[in-house]
Amino acid sequence: MAFRLLKHILAASCFALMCSAHADEGYPAQIRIAIQKSDGLVALRASGKLEQAFAPHHVKVTWHEFVYGAPLVEAINAGDVDVGTVGSTPPIMAQADAVPSVVYIAYAPKLVKSYAITVPKDSPVNDLRDLKGKKIVFAKGSQGHLFVLKAMQDAHMDPDPAQFAYLSYGDARSAFERGFVDA
Repeated sequence: MAFRLLKHILAASCFALMCSAHADEGYPAQIRIAIQKSDGLVALRASGKLEQAFAPHHVKVTWHEFVYGAPLVEAINAGDVDVGTVGSTPPIMAQADAVPSVVYIAYAPKLVKSYAITVPKDSPVNDLRDLKGKKIVFAKGSQGHLFVLKAMQDAHMDPDPAQFAYLSYGDARSAFERGFVDA
């Protein structure tokens, strides 16, 4: 089902690009697709089917990999890529920063059991309130960022006393595993 959804998203994206950007010519010269390592478009890229489908029309398909969604949305806004898939948070954060060129064309239901605030095994933190004044790491503008803010809001906590550290996913994991952050 996820692959079918991604096929529809990509088809709609390509159609929108063809109609709006190069309607006079019928097809754009190039489609620049942004992907993240974990998204379903990785399988489409590996298959080569999109390139095969556009080859008779002399359309070049290029793939651009991003570590997470916020930089991907920034690249769309800057005009460096034409289309990509992200979670809900990066476009929300982009719109909060008044990014004019972010357009939603499709969505999937949210994954309600895919995020958690984790602490080291031997941590004295047993409750969200125990994180007051502690260093919490996540990628800025990511779903993890929103998750932490929402959890604090639900617990009626002010996020100001927390020390947020903005790192990429790989760097955040490394900092967590090395004990440089509390959560």
